[in-house]
Amino acid sequence: MSKRAVLMSIMLVLAIALAWNPIYSQTKQLLKKDCCIAGNYKGFHQDLASPTCKDPEKGPFKMVIYQDKMCGSRVWGTVQGENPEAMKFEGTVTKHSKGCCLLTGKIWEETRTLKPAKTVVSTQIKKPFIAAKRVDSVEIKAVICKKGGKWIVTNGKYKHSEGCNGTFTLEQIVIVKPIKPAIK
Repeated sequence: MSKRAVLMSIMLVLAIALAWNPIYSQTKQLLKKDCCIAGNYKGFHQDLASPTCKDPEKGPFKMVIYQDKMCGSRVWGTVQGENPEAMKFEGTVTKHSKGCCLLTGKIWEETRTLKPAKTVVSTQIKKPFIAAKRVDSVEIKAVICKKGGKWIVTNGKYKHSEGCNGTFTLEQIVIVKPIKPAIK
């Protein structure tokens, strides 16, 4: 038997072993995640007139989405509208249909109040602390699909806890790595 034949036989045995190896199969599946949506997005929202929405608004916004390691289902980030203070975003992304995923979550603003410091030891400097509270919650739901190498939402919906409901579009402008420290 020639060296080439022996080498080909060894390669064939290794290929078969790797194909049946469950660790290899699981790793291969993890690398084929379908919902890797982390990135920078630009969007446009439009409120729908209703009894709870007396003054509907529309306008552009920017959104940054981070994602758990290995393109996990947990997503979070920020939403920046015309208000200079960014809102927080937290949600999930799951497989929906071929080339598309379901994005759900909440967007909220935080109110910050200055609280007086507690006296611990008279030699320490008393510093006030800022307490944050979630308010003004907006629920979102959208099918996000990959088209032309970018993620796009064409008909997202949002529901405001106390105000206007509406629709939004979203288009990925920059892809970022899915690993980022979690929000607290």
